[in-house]
Amino acid sequence: MDQEKPAGFVALVTEDYRRRPLWMSLIFYFCLYMTFIYMPFDMFFKPVAEDHEIWFGFTLTGWWAKATEPLHWLIYGLGAYGFRHMKPWMWPWAGVYAAQVVVAMVVWNLVNPRGGGLNAAVIAGLIFAVPMVALLRARGRFQTAASVENVQRESAMSQATTLPDWAVDHMNRYLATDGADGHIWRGVPTLLLTTIGRRSGEPRMLPLIYGKDGDDYIIVASKGGHADHPAWYLNLDATSSVDVQVAADKFTASAEVVEGHDRGRIWDMMAEIWPPYIEYQAKTDRFIPVVRLRRN
Repeated sequence: MDQEKPAGFVALVTEDYRRRPLWMSLIFYFCLYMTFIYMPFDMFFKPVAEDHEIWFGFTLTGWWAKATEPLHWLIYGLGAYGFRHMKPWMWPWAGVYAAQVVVAMVVWNLVNPRGGGLNAAVIAGLIFAVPMVALLRARGRFQTAASVENVQRESAMSQATTLPDWAVDHMNRYLATDGADGHIWRGVPTLLLTTIGRRSGEPRMLPLIYGKDGDDYIIVASKGGHADHPAWYLNLDATSSVDVQVAADKFTASAEVVEGHDRGRIWDMMAEIWPPYIEYQAKTDRFIPVVRLRRN
């Protein structure tokens, strides 16, 4: 991994998509649509005479509808932001708003002349009750961000690092799920490595691709082919003892640079796991180190 950015827009969307289940991503994209397309049109381009808003099944029209649209816009904007970052405050409020939609569908069909009557009210209520119940049961998912923050605080770990946002997101999901979401990244296995900053003395964590050589774990200090060694590798000069998490397995290890005849064999093994390593080495004069992590 070594701070190489995912290739293109599709990879970025894929990484974001893994943050939440399919049904929740669909709601997220709906909130995006409402926030950036529909509500601006509704507010600024739809004629007042054609405007209407539905609250709890009762329809407001004209200027009364215009007056309440900023609240709807705010709700969808907060929903888009909350789903994007899986904010813990989304529970229970996302479910509460969904409950308002259920009530609206039932009441509108019962009292509005354009409604479908009792049968339509029951059907619509049941349909919209599905996401309502799912959101009210999603407390654990929305609290992922908070649990990650607690893990980081308890570890006294500063994440104000040079890691790009996608790498921090990967690490956060890995921590929050014990690797269930994050151990396999773009088809390859990854671990979380924590070194001690050679200047700060603080723990520094990042996700890295790994291979296995017997019972040992192998990582590569490629930094995407950059001319300088990655910071985590330089930290090993000061302290070779590291903390490692592989999926749910957490342990301390001793790090050592692989040299001699073993280096070629292990380099070939790692290049087979992640072929871009060959490209990284070709574009730098730096001899990319291979590091063995031996469990203590």
